[in-house]
Amino acid sequence: MAADPLPETVAVPDSVQYRDITIDIGAGVGMEPVFPSSKRYGPTGWPLIALQYLRLPYFGEVVTEDKKLAAFSLFPSINFVGERKEDDANYLEGIGDTDFAFELGAGAAFRYGFLRAFGAVRYGVTGHNGIVGEAGVDVILQPMERLEVAFGPRISAANGEYMDYYFSVPNSAVVLQPYEANGGFKDVGIAATASYALTEKWRVHGRLKYTHFIGEALDSPIVDAGNDQEFSVGIGLTYRFTLDLY
Repeated sequence: MAADPLPETVAVPDSVQYRDITIDIGAGVGMEPVFPSSKRYGPTGWPLIALQYLRLPYFGEVVTEDKKLAAFSLFPSINFVGERKEDDANYLEGIGDTDFAFELGAGAAFRYGFLRAFGAVRYGVTGHNGIVGEAGVDVILQPMERLEVAFGPRISAANGEYMDYYFSVPNSAVVLQPYEANGGFKDVGIAATASYALTEKWRVHGRLKYTHFIGEALDSPIVDAGNDQEFSVGIGLTYRFTLDLY
């Protein structure tokens, strides 16, 4: 998933007393804008990976989700951004195409009681080759034994290369006025996630997110002509692996 850590519905250490690592792996599908600020939505898919528990020699438990204590966790952050073609909208004529982007990075989260704060940074391996970071705070509730719900605010920022790739308008543009986007805050929003434990190993996850562009992105003629607000929704399934490493 892009940045948000997966919810955990079962306290990991109780079920992995003799294991060294616990990791959830799966995939999700959903609907989101086909490119940033697009009015058109399309299907998307992404991997779901979350490191839930890790014990290292000499260090002991370095990643834990023991809900009786303050909990620290690590997670990979992966995101896909669809390609943008000039013929996707008439106002894009002359600004050039953008390629499909695969963003890869990592994040960390700290949970204390029903609150969790997290941050993640990703690099564009393909496409924009820029850097984008996201952060958020969640309120975590467990209305049922197998169900956990988390919701809270989000904010993201990106460097100049990312912002220029998606939000700058060159002099060759036919419809839009030229514009040069610099690095800075990109958007704010709110997200909600839910996780339900079907069994001890299998979990289903749902996600809903609202985003509003800010700063240099909001001032872009591309966003002005497109959409300054975005929604995304998705559902996924993960399987929990527990392994002995040492």
